[in-house]
Order: sequence, then C-alpha cells, then structure tokens
Amino acid sequence: MLRKLMKYELRATGRIFLPFFGALIVLSLLNKLFYSNRAENMMRTLRQNGKGLPIEITRVISMALFIFLICAIFMLAAIVMIQRFYKNLLGDEGYLMFTLPVRPWQLITSKAAVSCMWLVVSGLVTLLACLLMMASLGDIIDIFAGLPMSFRNLTPQSALHGVLLSFEVCLLMLVYLFYFILLVYAAIAVGQLWSAHKLLGAFGAFIVLNTAFQIITFSAVWVFDKLTDMISLPARWGDQHILTVMHAGIWMVLLWGALMGAACFALANWLLGKKLNLE
Repeated sequence: MLRKLMKYELRATGRIFLPFFGALIVLSLLNKLFYSNRAENMMRTLRQNGKGLPIEITRVISMALFIFLICAIFMLAAIVMIQRFYKNLLGDEGYLMFTLPVRPWQLITSKAAVSCMWLVVSGLVTLLACLLMMASLGDIIDIFAGLPMSFRNLTPQSALHGVLLSFEVCLLMLVYLFYFILLVYAAIAVGQLWSAHKLLGAFGAFIVLNTAFQIITFSAVWVFDKLTDMISLPARWGDQHILTVMHAGIWMVLLWGALMGAACFALANWLLGKKLNLE
C-alpha cells in the first residue's frame, strides 16, 4: 500500500514540477545561446551600429528569468511539501485519506519520501541547467569522465577515504533533509489540535519544536566537547587515524539527525493516529 501511496503522490506532484524543470532547461540553453562567443561578437557589432539595445534587454530578461525560475522551483518544492500534507491529510480530503486501509505512518512516509525526492531532483536539475549554460556537452562529459581518473593518482587508502567521505556527505545531507521535512510535518500535526487556528498553531509549533531541538543539540555538543577535552590524541597518530576520527564524527552527526527525525516522525504519527482533528 505504501508503494501505491507514493505512486499517487508522484503523479499528483509530477504534473506541477516537470513543466518547471523543462522551462529551466530551455532557459539554460537559451542563455547559453545568448551569451556564446558568437553572440558576444554579434552584440559588439550591433553596439557599434547603435542597434544592440533590444537584444541586450532580451538577454538580461532571459538571465533574470533563469535566476527567478531557480528560486521559484525551490519555493514551489517547499510550498507543495506543506500543502500536500496539510490539504490531503488535515483538510477536506482528510476524511477520505483516513478511511483508506493504511496507517498514519504510511501516509507520512509516502509524503516525506516524495517531498524529499523532489527537493533532491530540483537541486540536480538546477545543477544540470547551470552546467548546460556555462559549459558544452563535451565539457560536461569530460568532467564526469575525469572523476575516476582523479582517484587513480591517490593511494588506495586515500581513495577509499575520499569515496567514503563523499558518500557520508551525501547521506548526511539526505538525512537532515528528511529531518527538516518531518519537523515541518510534526509542527503541522501539532497545529491541527487547534480547530480555529491550525496554520497559526503549526507555525508556533514549528518555532517551539525547532528551538527545543536546537537547545538539545547545543547541549549535546557542549557535553561532547567537554568529554573530548579530557581525551588527548596520541602524538604518533597520523593522518589516517585523524581521518578515522573525522568519519566517526560525521556518523555521530548523521545518527543525531536520524534520531531527531525519528522523534518528529513518532510525534506526527502519534498525533495523526490518536489525536486527529479534522473539524
């Protein structure tokens, strides 16, 4: 059933995002054409003849639209993330959604996974659009083809640490993205307890929950810092040992984010399962 929920969510949100992604790619190619060497030479000639103003204005508008569209895509992703959760589960559609043979955790998981996917895809499409605008297709292929070559110049240990670090950073970003989404969902679930002011309650709950998690995090960091001050690393430790400590620190931060995300998920699941208010 979770797969069906995600499939439905993807279909509903894909109709919103795909046209924006297509427009961003088209604008990137258009800007590439406007700012190519040939276009610059043509503009130089037109300026000398006093006829380049209309094309110059078009180029500026095209670049402004490109930047605006990038901002709009990420704003859209955030808006859709909130709207789909609030409208589908706590609005008029909630009466239908909660009559389906699914558990609240499945509803939360499907929406969080799809929201996270669209945020990641938005970032990748934006990166691709910028690469297409600034570099040729051959340059892009050379960049990705050259990545494996860069590891060949490293020792096996350094290459292993590099690959592992890249994986850890990507996983860290993904975990904290999930945490943020679940924090928003938990705040909305708390806000629905107030029948008259659900959105205001959700906004206040987000501030309270975020502040509470920050206080807990800073307290944990302070305790950890005091503990590490009592431990002195042996002078004989080399770079490999330091890298091992760094990996361990990344995994601690990662697990902490996963723990906070799990707390938000548990809170939202409990509220939607035991304290649901659709009035």
